[in-house]
Amino acid sequence: MFPTWVETLGNMADDGKLVRALCPRCGACVDVDIPALIDKVGRDFCLIDRRPSCRTPGCTGRTLFMYQGHGCFLPLQTERVVSERSAIYFERDKAAGLYDPPKG
Repeated sequence: MFPTWVETLGNMADDGKLVRALCPRCGACVDVDIPALIDKVGRDFCLIDRRPSCRTPGCTGRTLFMYQGHGCFLPLQTERVVSERSAIYFERDKAAGLYDPPKG
């Protein structure tokens, strides 16, 4: 599903690829400092399906890691995570009265 170079921080560093962290809530987008992250968590750490808190002051969003592939940035997320999040958001919106079921 993902290129082998995105499997670990060590692979990312060895290949010199660009990875970004994007917050869908506030729109902040920053390049990830792979060497600094390796110093903190090690070369074998994987960013796939990781959603750390946004570091923008006052933002409560969770960032999404994106890797550069085929001329654009693609999410480091598996379908399982997307499905789980969709279900969580659906239940939240339904409980808040924001879900309007189709009529027919």
